[in-house]
Amino acid sequence: MAQLPKSAAYYNLRDVLDTGPANGSRTCPVCHLISKSVTRYLDSLLYELVNDPGVRQEIRDARGFCNEHAWQLQKLGGALGIGIIYRDVIETVVKFIRQGKYRRTQLLSRQRLQEALSGDQPAAATADLVAVLEPQGTCPACRQRHIMENVYLGTLLEHLDDEHLASALRTSAGLCLPHFRQALQLVQDEPTFQRLVEVQLACLERLDGELSELVRKHDYRFAGEGFGAEGDSWIRAIAQVSGQEGIR
Repeated sequence: MAQLPKSAAYYNLRDVLDTGPANGSRTCPVCHLISKSVTRYLDSLLYELVNDPGVRQEIRDARGFCNEHAWQLQKLGGALGIGIIYRDVIETVVKFIRQGKYRRTQLLSRQRLQEALSGDQPAAATADLVAVLEPQGTCPACRQRHIMENVYLGTLLEHLDDEHLASALRTSAGLCLPHFRQALQLVQDEPTFQRLVEVQLACLERLDGELSELVRKHDYRFAGEGFGAEGDSWIRAIAQVSGQEGIR
């Protein structure tokens, strides 16, 4: 039976895993690809989609981008595009603030007074305005990240029986813990589960050995040996447990 053509996501994963540490094999390959995907999305937004009415409405509804993606957008430059986008958001916020009312309330019971003073609930008098200033939709860049995470993780699981891909993944950093958890949630059969766990354990056990070597070489008795591949294992351990910076 002829094999079905593989998707672009498969070849993107292969490229990241095949081209070595310079292209991200010392970090979670899904983190690496998602980071590039979100950057491409934001770049496209600034230079191609900035005048798209639907896109602009999504951003207004979200009250702009989340903190992480707003500052990632700033790093890409594009003062005009960012100015157009955030003028929309500011004008939306101004409109709602102008419409906002201070709603006089009845005297609070002792319980309601304690809740108000504790800050657990917004003051009833300003709760309507607080609610309308909250994001009314998901940050568009977060949504793009979520979509592409599912694409790449689904592709990875689909092709874990591909020995080339599995072997390359086994010698890479493996999946970060957040993406490993997501992958587990997508697994639909036991053989895929077993392959995923086997590959992930190989990656984690290798990193554990490098961390042990890093700790050993910090002992004054072995300080003269110098550091090898384990020298940056402490940084890779952070990325392994928490994901690449900016992904979460």
